[in-house]
Amino acid sequence: MRILILTLFLTLSLFSSVTLNDMKHEKRYAFIISNGVDKENFNDPNIKSTKKFEQFLKSKKFTTFTAYNLKRSSLIKAFRKFDKSVTPNSIVMIVYSGKIVTLNQQNWIIPAASDIESLKQLRLGGVSLNFMLTKLQGHAPRAVLTIVDGYVYKTHKNSTSASSIKRELDRIDRLNQIVLWSGSHKSSTLFSSLSKIISNKPVDFKSVASYMERYKAKSSVKISAFYFNLPKKLITVEDRAWQRAVSKNTVIGFEAFLVAYPDSQYKEKAVSHINNIHAKVKSRKRTKHKPVKKVASAESIALQLEREKLANQQKELELLQAKLALMSSQEETKEEVVEKVEFFEPEEMVVIPSGVFTMGSKKFKNAQPTHKVRFKKSFKLSAFEVSNKAYSAYLKATGKKYRKKKLLREESASVAYVSWKEAKSYIAWLNSVSSKHYRLPTEAEWEYAARAGSNTEFYWGADVKRVPQYAWVSKNAHGFVHTGGILQPNAFGLYDMIGNVAEWCEDASTPNYKNANSNGAEAVVDDDAMKVYRGGSYLDEGDKLSSAYRNSNIPTYKHIAIGFRLAEDK
Repeated sequence: MRILILTLFLTLSLFSSVTLNDMKHEKRYAFIISNGVDKENFNDPNIKSTKKFEQFLKSKKFTTFTAYNLKRSSLIKAFRKFDKSVTPNSIVMIVYSGKIVTLNQQNWIIPAASDIESLKQLRLGGVSLNFMLTKLQGHAPRAVLTIVDGYVYKTHKNSTSASSIKRELDRIDRLNQIVLWSGSHKSSTLFSSLSKIISNKPVDFKSVASYMERYKAKSSVKISAFYFNLPKKLITVEDRAWQRAVSKNTVIGFEAFLVAYPDSQYKEKAVSHINNIHAKVKSRKRTKHKPVKKVASAESIALQLEREKLANQQKELELLQAKLALMSSQEETKEEVVEKVEFFEPEEMVVIPSGVFTMGSKKFKNAQPTHKVRFKKSFKLSAFEVSNKAYSAYLKATGKKYRKKKLLREESASVAYVSWKEAKSYIAWLNSVSSKHYRLPTEAEWEYAARAGSNTEFYWGADVKRVPQYAWVSKNAHGFVHTGGILQPNAFGLYDMIGNVAEWCEDASTPNYKNANSNGAEAVVDDDAMKVYRGGSYLDEGDKLSSAYRNSNIPTYKHIAIGFRLAEDK
C-alpha cells in the first residue's frame, strides 16, 4: 500500500513577522532521499519521479543535496554534509520517497536494500526522520518543510498505516501542517502533482493543500508562511477577514468588517458592496408584478409532448446502461464496496504556547479565588468554532437527530443547540474517522487561550466600546449565529472566543476555585455532573463577555446559543 504525506514542520520563529523582502533574500536548501521499493530494483520509477522533482526545486532556487539508493552509513554521511551547509534563518526542506515505518512516536526511513523484521533491526538499520528534523532546528531556520512519499513497510512484527503515520507525524515537535494522500497505486503521482499545482503561481502551502483536495488529499495545512513563487504582497488577517465577508455577501457581514477594521484598505469596497445590496433589494421590490401568461398553440403543445417522450426514453436507456455496467463491475472485481464517510476536520488548529496566567476574577464569586495556572506543554485549539457543515456531516453519517434544522441552513456558521454529551459524541465519531485525538478544552485551557496574554476584563482590553470589533453580541449580531473569521481574532489567532456561541468545556462545574488545579487539568471528572460553558454568546452583553465569566448546566442541556470548539494535545 502506498501512502503519501506532505508535511510542513515549522519553527516558532515562523510566527514572527516576516516581510516580503525577507523572503526574497532568504536561502533555500533541500535534502532529497529516494530509495527503490524492492531491494533488487535500483531503477525504481519513483526515483525517476524524485529526480524530476529535484530539478523542479532547483528551478525554485533551492540548493539541493541528494541521497539516491544509499545504504544507511552513506545516507547518514550525506545528511551530515547537508546539515553543515545549512545557514541560519533559511528555508530547509527534506524530501523522502521510499519505505517508512512509524513506531513509538518515531518515523524511520528504511535505507536502500534493507530488510527490517524486528524492533532491534529497525533501530540499527533505519534512520530517524524525527532526529533529522530536530537536528536541523539547531540552525534556527525560518521553516523546515517535510515531504514524505512512502510505502507502508509491513512485516510480521512491524506494520503501519497511512492514518497511524499521520498521527505520529502530528507528534513531532512543532509539526502542524499535514496533507495525507493514500492509495494502492505503485507509481507515485505526488511530485508531479505538486509541480503542476505550484508551477509559477504564487501559492502558499495553505493553497497547495486546498488544491490537493482535488486529488483526494486530506488537508490540515493552514499557516501561509512559505511560497515557492513569491506573491506581490503577503496575505494578512485583514485580507482573510475581507475574503470571508465577501463570501457571505451580506450587509451585516460588511458592516461588521468595517467595525472590526475601521481603517481597512477595503473600506470603499465594503461601502460599495453595502450600497449594491441595498439597491438590489429596492429593485426587486419595484419590479414585483404578476407574470403575463402566454397561451400556447396546439403545435407547441404537441412538440413539448414529443420532447418529454424522448427525454423519458433517454432516461430509461441511461438507467439500463448503468445497471449493466454495475453488474459487469461486480462480476469482474467481486470486491466489497465500502462507502466513504464524509467528515470535516477543523479548518485551522492554533498552537497555544506553554506559559503561566492568573485564572479567575474578583468580580465573580464563582471565579474566586484568583490563582496561578502553569501549562508546561503547549496544546492546540481550533481557530474557529465547530461549523454547521462539520456537524451536519456527523448527523448524516450517524443518523442522529437534530430538532432545530433551520439553525443548520448556513453551512459556514458555528453550530449551536448542541449539548455537552452530544459534543462528546461528535468528537468520538470524528476521532474514529480521522484517526486524530480531538477533545473539548479544559476550563483552564479555555480561559488561558481566550486571554491570550491579557489580564484585563476582555482580551482586547478594558474598553467595552471595542466589543463589536471582536465579538458577535446582542448589539451587532441581529439575533443569529455568524460565520467565524470576519471579526478580529485575539492575540493567539483565535476567533469568537467571546460571543457568537458559548462553548462547552470538558470540566464539571465547581462552586468556586478553592480546590482548583494549578496545572490546567480538568477539575472534576464526572460525565453526569453539571458542565461548564464559557465565552458568552450572540444574545449576551456586559459581564457575560468577560474572559473570566463562568456558566454551567446539565450535560444534556441544549440552547440556541451554545456550541463548542475542539482542542488537541500537541
